[in-house]
Parts: sequence; structure tokens; C-alpha cells
Amino acid sequence: MKLLMISGLTAIAVLAAATNMPRSHPSSSVAGMPAMQEMHKAQQGKLPVDDFEDRSLVYPRGVQP
Repeated sequence: MKLLMISGLTAIAVLAAATNMPRSHPSSSVAGMPAMQEMHKAQQGKLPVDDFEDRSLVYPRGVQP
């Protein structure tokens, strides 16, 4: 019983320490990569307009009786 109590308290202490530990987030200057928003803004005008074939006859959405 004593061993179970010590194990439980140790598990609670480890869990509390893990949840209170601050996480480090690298900034964009440290990582050397631009932010996702900057990449989306920069490449948004360069995207080509693609036409796609209508495949509704090949893959019907539902069967009507």
C-alpha cells in the first residue's frame, strides 16, 4: 500500500511538472523560415487558374430510384 501511494504521488508530481513546463516556440528570425501567412500572400497571385473535368457521370453522388 505504501509503494502504491508513493507511485501515485510521484506520477502526480511528474504530471504537474510536465503541464507547468513552458514550451519554447522559435521565432521566424531564429528558424530562418518566413511565416505561413507571408508565404500565402506572396504566392497567391502566382497560382494558375485550373479547369477540371466534371466527373459526376463517372462517380455519381447518389442513386435515385
